Amino acid sequence: MKIFISSTYLDLADYRRGIWTLLNNYNVQISGMESFGARKSCVLDTCLKEVKNADIFLCVIAMKYGSVEGETGKSYTQLEYEKALECDLDILVYMIDENNGRVYPKNVDTGKNADDL
Repeated sequence: MKIFISSTYLDLADYRRGIWTLLNNYNVQISGMESFGARKSCVLDTCLKEVKNADIFLCVIAMKYGSVEGETGKSYTQLEYEKALECDLDILVYMIDENNGRVYPKNVDTGKNADDL
């Protein structure tokens, strides 16, 4: 079983590490941006290919929309989610606890990105 982990990165790096550590205790393959390494394909193509090859799409959402892909105007996380829907994957979405999670002001989007989120 292969699990793809999707989220924004800088604001959720600690959470992503925790998820990887936990999942490493089970007989699953884990995929996410940390495992991509150097590739000839563009970042978006790599992300979508990895999602397509997964069985489960695990997404963590906080207060940032994330890096936006220029052609679509959508975040990489949103595009990954849409690919997971298209591929009919099992989708697990977790949202940060706004009361008990660590959310720094620099990691809270405003304006258009907040609206898109």
